[in-house]
Amino acid sequence: MRHALRRLGLAAAALAVSLACAAPSEAASGAFENREALTSALKLQARLQREATSDARPVADLIKQGVAQIRAAEWREAAVSMALAAGKDPKNEQAWRNLSVALTRVETDDYSERERFKEQAVGAAWRAYELSADAKTRGRALAVLANALVYKEEFRPALDAYKASLAAAPTPELQKAYEVLRDEHGFRALDFSVDADAASPRACVQFSETLAKGRIDFAPYVVLKGLENPAVSVNDQQLCVDGLKHGETYDLTVRQGLPSEVDESLPSSKEFRIYVRDRSPAVRFTGRNYVLPSTGQHGVPLVSVNVDAAEVELYRVGDRNLTPSVVSGDFQKQLDGEAIDRLRSDTASRVYAGELSVERKPNADVVTAFPVSEAAPKLVPGVYVLIAKPKNAVDPEPWDSVATQWFVVSDLGLTAVSGTDGVKAFARSLATAGSLGGVELKLIARDNEVLATKTTDADGFVAFEAGLTKGTGGSAPAVLVASKDGDYGFLDLTRPGFDLSDRGVGGRAAPGPLDAQVFAERGVYRSKETVHVTALLRDDKGAAAEGLPLTFVLSRPDGVEDRRIVSADAGAGGRTLSLPLVDQAMGGTWRIDAYADVKAAPIGSATFLVADYVPERLDLKLSTEAKALGAGGAAIAVDGRWLYGAPAADLAIEGDLTIKPSDAAPAGFEGYRFGLTDEQIAPVRTPVEALSRTDAAGKARVVVAEPALPAASRPLEAEIALRLAEPSGRTLERRLTLPVAAKGPRIGVKPLFRDRVGDGETARFEVAMVAPDGASQPAAGLTWQLLRVETSYQWYATNGRWSFETVNRTRRIADGKLDLDGTGPGRIEAKADYGRYRLEVATADPQGPATSVSFDAGYFAGASADSPDMTDVALDKPSYRVGDTVTATLSSRFAGRATVLAVASGVVAQKTLDVAPGATKVSFEVTEGWRPGAYVVAFVHRPLDAKASRMPGRAVGVAHAAVDARDRTLGVALDVSDTAAPRGPLGVPVKLTGLAAGEKAYVTLAAVDVGILNLTGYKPPAPDLAVFGQRKLAADLRDLYGQLIDGMNAQAGRLRSGGDGAGAGGLQDTPTQAPLALFSGLVPVGPDGTATVTFDLPAFNGTVRLMAAAWSAGKLGHAAKDVTVADPVVVQAALPRFLADGDRSRLRLDLDNVSGPEGAYRLAVAASGPLALGAAPQSVTLGSKSRSAVDISVQAKGVGAGRIDVALTGPDGKVYAQALALDVKPATAPITRTSKVTLARGAGVTVSSDLVGDLVAGTGSVALSVAKPGALDAATFKLALDGYAYACSEQLSSRLVALIYGDEAGLASRTAGTSPADVKARIGDIVARILSRQTAEGSFGLWSANEGGDLWLDAFVTDVLARARAEQAEVPHKALELALDNLRNTIGLRQDSTESDVAYAHYVLARSGRALVGELRYLADVKLAEFTSPLARAQIGAALAQIGDRTRAEKAFASAEATADDPANRADFGSLLRDQAAVLTLASEARVGSALQPATLRRIEGARADRSVLSTQENAWLLMAARALRAQSADLKLTVDGAAHEGPLSASFPPAKLATGPSRVVNAGETALEAVVTVTGAPVIPEPPAERDFHLVRRYYTTAGVEVDPSKVAQNSRLVVVLQVTEPEPRPGRVLVVDRLPAGFEIDNPELVSSAKLPALSFLGDEPSAAHSEFRDDRFVAAFERSEGADALYSAAYVVRAVAPGVYAQPSATVEDMYRPERFARTGAGRVEVTAK
Repeated sequence: MRHALRRLGLAAAALAVSLACAAPSEAASGAFENREALTSALKLQARLQREATSDARPVADLIKQGVAQIRAAEWREAAVSMALAAGKDPKNEQAWRNLSVALTRVETDDYSERERFKEQAVGAAWRAYELSADAKTRGRALAVLANALVYKEEFRPALDAYKASLAAAPTPELQKAYEVLRDEHGFRALDFSVDADAASPRACVQFSETLAKGRIDFAPYVVLKGLENPAVSVNDQQLCVDGLKHGETYDLTVRQGLPSEVDESLPSSKEFRIYVRDRSPAVRFTGRNYVLPSTGQHGVPLVSVNVDAAEVELYRVGDRNLTPSVVSGDFQKQLDGEAIDRLRSDTASRVYAGELSVERKPNADVVTAFPVSEAAPKLVPGVYVLIAKPKNAVDPEPWDSVATQWFVVSDLGLTAVSGTDGVKAFARSLATAGSLGGVELKLIARDNEVLATKTTDADGFVAFEAGLTKGTGGSAPAVLVASKDGDYGFLDLTRPGFDLSDRGVGGRAAPGPLDAQVFAERGVYRSKETVHVTALLRDDKGAAAEGLPLTFVLSRPDGVEDRRIVSADAGAGGRTLSLPLVDQAMGGTWRIDAYADVKAAPIGSATFLVADYVPERLDLKLSTEAKALGAGGAAIAVDGRWLYGAPAADLAIEGDLTIKPSDAAPAGFEGYRFGLTDEQIAPVRTPVEALSRTDAAGKARVVVAEPALPAASRPLEAEIALRLAEPSGRTLERRLTLPVAAKGPRIGVKPLFRDRVGDGETARFEVAMVAPDGASQPAAGLTWQLLRVETSYQWYATNGRWSFETVNRTRRIADGKLDLDGTGPGRIEAKADYGRYRLEVATADPQGPATSVSFDAGYFAGASADSPDMTDVALDKPSYRVGDTVTATLSSRFAGRATVLAVASGVVAQKTLDVAPGATKVSFEVTEGWRPGAYVVAFVHRPLDAKASRMPGRAVGVAHAAVDARDRTLGVALDVSDTAAPRGPLGVPVKLTGLAAGEKAYVTLAAVDVGILNLTGYKPPAPDLAVFGQRKLAADLRDLYGQLIDGMNAQAGRLRSGGDGAGAGGLQDTPTQAPLALFSGLVPVGPDGTATVTFDLPAFNGTVRLMAAAWSAGKLGHAAKDVTVADPVVVQAALPRFLADGDRSRLRLDLDNVSGPEGAYRLAVAASGPLALGAAPQSVTLGSKSRSAVDISVQAKGVGAGRIDVALTGPDGKVYAQALALDVKPATAPITRTSKVTLARGAGVTVSSDLVGDLVAGTGSVALSVAKPGALDAATFKLALDGYAYACSEQLSSRLVALIYGDEAGLASRTAGTSPADVKARIGDIVARILSRQTAEGSFGLWSANEGGDLWLDAFVTDVLARARAEQAEVPHKALELALDNLRNTIGLRQDSTESDVAYAHYVLARSGRALVGELRYLADVKLAEFTSPLARAQIGAALAQIGDRTRAEKAFASAEATADDPANRADFGSLLRDQAAVLTLASEARVGSALQPATLRRIEGARADRSVLSTQENAWLLMAARALRAQSADLKLTVDGAAHEGPLSASFPPAKLATGPSRVVNAGETALEAVVTVTGAPVIPEPPAERDFHLVRRYYTTAGVEVDPSKVAQNSRLVVVLQVTEPEPRPGRVLVVDRLPAGFEIDNPELVSSAKLPALSFLGDEPSAAHSEFRDDRFVAAFERSEGADALYSAAYVVRAVAPGVYAQPSATVEDMYRPERFARTGAGRVEVTAK
């Protein structure tokens, strides 16, 4: 290998010194891609450009020098020369190419340096490739890249680069280099293995790459001498040959040409000589079952292979040690050596030790019965443990499991039903199935205490009361122990109950004693809206639980508690809550839980979504008769209507079809898995073609053809999304999902365990063959194999150093054949030791169906639920009243004894009877205990039959008996017309029936736009159906019939020795029209059963759904009714959600004469605010039942809140008016500029609108600060903070600083006329939003509470909240205390830390009166010098000053005088400027360190000199510093507009104040002053593209991945916007990507539009996910948490739709480091035209 690399290196060097240099091209053609190489190139170029500035030599001289050094083999020196040349001229291909070659030849023993050279060599070669101008230079650069990748030991990419190089410019030398590398590191055989321990052995060959996928016949590539047609299988990197025999030798040849997945075939044939040894001697037991019936058994079956005798040991675990074994998990577990030693010494007594003789059949499984009666003639109560291993076998390792069988020998068949009323148990004889009376049953707790002892009655029943079974922890029931006349058995109550999910036990989970029905009035809300919640507290029978309070916990989408409310009963157990959402509330699914006891589980819950939604105007229903999507396609019926009642006629239909894998199983095969488990199938989305328009009735028929399907063994499903396009440009989407029709039968495999099996235990599976129609069908000759998945390593040497390649292989553990008769599933069982496994089941046909299931075998696996055999139970009626008789018919397939139970919350009735094959009837009387419904559960027991060698059996059947709830249901009638007029009151009379005289009742009523409800598929609340409807089976059923050991068919073994008996051992715009969602609150119902609720309807056209919930102490009811609210002539307005200054759009008015008179209608349209309208027709003629549309141009001329009033007056004089809100924003992002003016005595400065003349009118603001020279301009900082648009926790806290200190600094609010109450409200809103991100521990997340843990952020937020509270802001005491506790706890975990965040936390604690005095003094005396940050030292000093230790404080501040570097990789939100401002603030506030002030102010001045934009951290601390220094300028004398003013001036001039006229400030004192004037606003001309440290590209694609030009887009087009960020030198930081939308575009929020979810858009690839993203009305925002060394390329994407025709400004997209805003990139701005469709 070393020689090969040397040859490759020499070839590359020859390429390097070639001086031919064509003109470079940035866009080298060709499709070769390597993202890692590109990233390396970006990082390297950025670094070299920065470092090359210090060298003055010309590029040509550097290259000439470098070439000479290469020829002299001075590789290190050549690398330096070429690096300088590339840094000076980044487009010099020759410099990059030579640099790469030189780096690969530098010899070094420094590992870090070598790894760095490898990375840089690849990056340099990639840059040369990017700059290659033609095929020759491209081929040469690719060859150099291949050489660099070989040097980096990335051989597969190197081979790909060689192939691309040969395709561009082939040469013999290059071909030879490629072949050398391919032979050593290309596709090749690596190893072989023989799986000899399976019953059917096989030989496997492992390769370096994955073999070709798909239905490929590999048999022609395999020759097995002596076997004509060997069975060949392929999986990943492995090819296997079956049909071998033990003890035989074979010659195996794998032929040249074997295909791989990497476009390479096997270069030459490989031959292997293989010997298949005999199977290793082994013994095992048949499974986890533990009950050996005492009748008709030969013993415990032991399975052996190639063994003459087994060494066996039998132990008994005494009765008192049984429960600890069950609770600890040892029971039924395969024990390892250490566990066996513990068993011997602590828990069990040995009963027998010896040998068991077995028959030896070469390589075959032999089953032999261990004769228990011989080994232990007298059985004593307890559980027995039998341990076996092959005789003379090598002792296993202590951690290896040994064959273990736990068992009891008993005739006691136990069954238990555990419910809220306790445990009901019954005993049956396993031999006769008869009832066993007189059986002593002990209920034992987990802590081994006997809870109770009882004896069964004559029918074998016994009941343990609820009080005995409600214990928790150690007091919880664990084991039911039975004994009678020396017989002994037990039932494990810790195992899961029966899995009866296939027997109709569905419904909502059965509640506990208390049940809260909780529901909101709709499913989606915008920020700042109010969520109205109703909660009804009932008991488990549905009666009101009156007088009890409930605690409600509202949780955000990240799972963190938002607020907690205690609510008292407002009547008959009911109550309502109003939950206002804060501005910019977290988007996503919120949850509200109701608790009767906050320490217990919730007793009721509801969820709702928070998103920027627009109500739907249409309703669309999709339906189909197709059961699956097959070759004939599927016909979809489309039915659309406007929500105001008219048909959605003549609307365009669009749609797409997504094919994706399905996990759904056919009916009757729940829990089965189909297809290959490791098969990867990417969703494939295709448009639905040839779609028509809706007809006059709003209907259409769409035929969806079956597309080309991916080759897949797994089931597929088709998600069909169809959309109706409104004239407004918006669309309404509905989805319908169909299974893709199976093309043939499929194999289903159902694991009979949860997620894993225990180490050494038996894995069991059920197998079925399912026909295309979903029915079970017979199948003969299925083959199965259990494979162990292993990873090994192929080692190789390179240049004297060892490395390896990973090789994945499988080893066959067990195999067999299986025949299915079609009447029931087949069974597969195989032992699995610790490891990863895959079971594969297939037909004999290589192209036939196959299924695999992967699972783990580990040291612990939880018990799986038993799924008993089924018997049919049918009831005579669908529902019953109390007092009725239920007659159940049992259909049994065998004769036996049946136990039939009626189970509600527990067992309420029981009967025992004999059954014969066929139908048997049994009857019960329905009592109150059956409410609200009960299950009739039948156990049919079959006796043991020794002559027929048939084990005892049982089958279980279930049927639900509903109890008629009409006597507990309130009739609710909403006596209101089906139609209503808008703009007036809607009175809704509510009439309740079913109330008794004097019975108090209550009702809530909601009136919500159906267009809002349909967004989330909201269903009207129906508490009566929820409470009185079918519930899941509340009781757990268990028995031991599924744990029987079958010892009847094993050959009896012979024991060879005796035994002994030793002693026991997760920026909104105003909506055009306000959403309609009204709520009544709790309304008492009058004595006559009526109540009237009146709603004031706005100017609304659509459907309002009235939803009532009613209740009394004993009854529940609900009603819902849709009311069409519409004018006789409906005026529908369509506008963009906003406009930008200069945009030209349209107002579309759709006029629909639903019931008005025909004739001429007068139209009046007027605009106010910054809007101008085009000409509108003054009259529109409408016929009866006709529609017409009017388009009116709208232009934005300025910014601000706009309004359009529309009035349509009919021939009858009726006026139909609409008021439409339309905000106009600036088209450009705001800029900031600052200037300074020296004011001598008598000189002044004038602030007027002239200062903002080049800014968009209405956006310009001016901040003026006048003070002594060098002072800080507070107005500038507050202006920046007030105008900041984004809201992470740090930014919100910084903005809060401006609010709490702005007025104190002499500043008015940014908005003219803002009252103190308004400022207080803004403070409260920001505090609430900050606290919404607080974790349960008190930490704060940057964007959400699940990101907590940044101590600096925690300290800053806590600092600001404490300051706000000190300024009388309302900050909850508990939240602040929790934040301070978090700081103290975190400091405690970081003892002796000298990081800056620890110092800040100490300061905040000291400022809040919770100083850690001893630690502070220790840090000041011992550790101060270790704090590298001057700010950290100042914080320690300020903390000491807070506790009065001024001596140490002065010392600490003095040490803060030292300056420090401003590292690029700091992650504390800060900068040198921020730190100096904070030092100045702390020193001034503490009145310590006054000597620092002059130098600190100079450093602040210097740091601001080249900065046009400051971060929020910098602005906040500078504002606090200005506030702290304000008193030093108290002696200044000024005049402001002629009026005297003393002290410094900080004034803000928002647009409204500038409009009132100029303001002049004059220096009236003797000392020269300095005025700082800061202007901010949106420029008229957009800023040009710019970048520093980032590069940003915005591209638009169709949903199929085709790039498009967005400058002209047709209405209704859907586009995917991709924002690609390049950060050549990634640094730690918080990066914000913002893309402001053209007003004609709208984002498809993926929370509301399923087809807008990105995973189905496969062309996007995998990208780092954003830490936070927002889909706002006017912009998309994504925030990324970046780290040093992160990927240099990352992107964000979202889906938009072109909605409103017009011409719009396309603002720039931006990316910036939020705390180093000088690091940014900005794309160009432009114009977008949306053309009418």
